Amino acid sequence: MANKKTITEGAVKQMISETAKYMKSKDEIWQKAISLEKELISLNESHRGFAASFGFASPNDASNSTKTGFAKDSGPISNLSSLGAEIQAAVEAEVAADAEAKSMNEDVMTQLKELRAELADLKSKKKKK
Repeated sequence: MANKKTITEGAVKQMISETAKYMKSKDEIWQKAISLEKELISLNESHRGFAASFGFASPNDASNSTKTGFAKDSGPISNLSSLGAEIQAAVEAEVAADAEAKSMNEDVMTQLKELRAELADLKSKKKKK
């Protein structure tokens, strides 16, 4: 027996309302992203870093290999994308450190079990003497 569902007027209105909220939320998030992009542009433009090779050979100089001089163009939110990449790299490093710490903790627990077993064995041998 198949489960039959009827589409009611209320269900359609609810679906339209949820879709409208979804689309509005996505637009608001996009506007926030554009705002953050503008703020990052301002920060990056006001930062006084080295912008040229000053006549020295630079292995990271992309001006000879691209038309724009940029190594990678990420579109309308490139600064936000690069910030996201930096955050992602930091998160991945933290996850790797946590995994290494967990692995070390497991090794310590294994050694502790072995030492407890050895201690119990030595105690039992001492009692037999």
